[in-house]
Order: sequence, then C-alpha cells, then structure tokens
Amino acid sequence: MLLDGCELRVLGSSQTSEMTPALLVENSEVHVNGSMLLGGSRGMLLNQGTERDGAPGIRATDSVLRLSRSESLGGAGTFSSVFFTTDIPTEGGAGIEATGSFVFLRGGTGNLVSGGLGQSGFAGGVLTHGLGGAAVEADVSSLVTSTSDAQLVSGADSTGVVSVPLVAGGAAYLGLPVPLATLESTDKLLALGMVARLELGGEPGGLFLTYFSAGQGPAASAPPIHGLILLDTQTAVALATTTLDGAGAGALSISIPSLPTLVGLSVLAQGFSLGTNGEASFSSPTFVGIL
Repeated sequence: MLLDGCELRVLGSSQTSEMTPALLVENSEVHVNGSMLLGGSRGMLLNQGTERDGAPGIRATDSVLRLSRSESLGGAGTFSSVFFTTDIPTEGGAGIEATGSFVFLRGGTGNLVSGGLGQSGFAGGVLTHGLGGAAVEADVSSLVTSTSDAQLVSGADSTGVVSVPLVAGGAAYLGLPVPLATLESTDKLLALGMVARLELGGEPGGLFLTYFSAGQGPAASAPPIHGLILLDTQTAVALATTTLDGAGAGALSISIPSLPTLVGLSVLAQGFSLGTNGEASFSSPTFVGIL
C-alpha cells in the first residue's frame, strides 16, 4: 500500500480509553511518502475524569512501515480548562507506535517523527508532570531503522523538559550513517501539456536515476540495494540521470505529452540512487494522475 501526498489529522476528542491514531496499520506493508499524520489529542478537559494520553501518529502491528518525506506526530495529553483541573498527568503520544513491526524512516524535505506533549495533573493534590511521547515507541519484537537525515524528536512534558528517549519500548534500533533516496511529485494531478515537477533527495553528490511506469508492479527486492522496486517493469521507462547537489537535493521537470490516450492514467515514478560511498537505494514511489 502507498500513501502519497496525504494529510490525515484526528480532530475532536475520543470518549474511549485509547485515543485514535491518524493511521492504523495491521498485518500490512505500507509506504508513506510526502504525507502528514497527526494523532488524536484529548485537548482541553471539559468533563472531569476523562483525561486521556495522546495518540500516536501511526500505530503499526505485525507490519512493515516505510516513511519518507513525511511527518508523523503524536497527539498531546489532556490539559486543564477554566472549568476543570486534570486529576492525573497525561502523556503525549508517540510519533509512531509499533508492535512486532519493522519501521524504516528516511529523511527528505519536510520529514519529522515527533512525540506529543505531556500535560500536568494534580495527582493526590500534588502537581505531577506527564511525560512527552517518544519519537518511536516500539516493543522488543520490533526493529527500527533510520537514515542520517531522518528527523526524530521526543515530546516534552508540561515544563518543556524532554526526558524520554527517541526510540523507547525495547526495540532494536539501527541508525544508518548516510541518507538514502527519496522522491516526491509536487503536483499529484496534472492535465495534458502540463509539467510534472519531481523533487529528488539522497546523499550529497550522488547519482539519481528516475524512472516511471504505467501503474504499480509487484514489490521486489534486490539486495544489497535498500528499498523495494515497485515499478511495473513491463512499462518502466528511464526519465533522466541527475547529480544531486551539496545538500543532497535535485529537481526534475517532465512535460506531459498531449496524448489523449494518457488521460486517466496513474503514473508511478521511482528513483534509484547511488551515493559517493557506493551505498545504493530505491526511493519510495510517488504517483502522478493525468486528467
């Protein structure tokens, strides 16, 4: 499954004991690219005794989750209102909460995985501060990997102090020393004759090869290259080879031919990057719909 160029925010409050994540992933493999996800927050306390912790931006169970150029933000805990004072401290939600899952975080423009803010409460008449959420909360059966340009931030408590680790919960955590390929289309729907603009990312000075195909093919791996090939190999065509700049960024503009047969087509673009140190990777894919 590919979530590309989406914005998912949980609005309002929940009366359940467990707040709602923006994205729930179960027994699946999901790519999240160029998207923004915000977990639910209880917000201001309006009914005594209904304090809740914030929800994660994404909750993944027994799944593979790949993020690039995306924000996944945990919701904040409940805070006091002019009507009621919170009786218990509440914690911020994790940016990502994972159980039995593989979480792979890439960087790229606009990426951020952040825990939500904790809120204080008067437990037994004593002011107590709830913890902020970890960037990633993952259990011991999970594996978390991030590239060097992935932005992970833990949430603060109500005093502004950050006291939780970036990756909590006992999961194995591996940080890669280099950025890997990312790709995003700035326009998701284009008419014939318009220009598709692609933003490229990867290791500074690396080579970036961009391809497109008419739709998506079965996922395939090619170890030791990072990532998956999701192009339809029967229709895949090379677009261009670009050398990334000193910041690891590049851009590509492609004119959509004025061919009526293209109308209604969803074109998938994907990149392959070779870094100056020899590290190779496939980007997450991005879609362009032709009107």
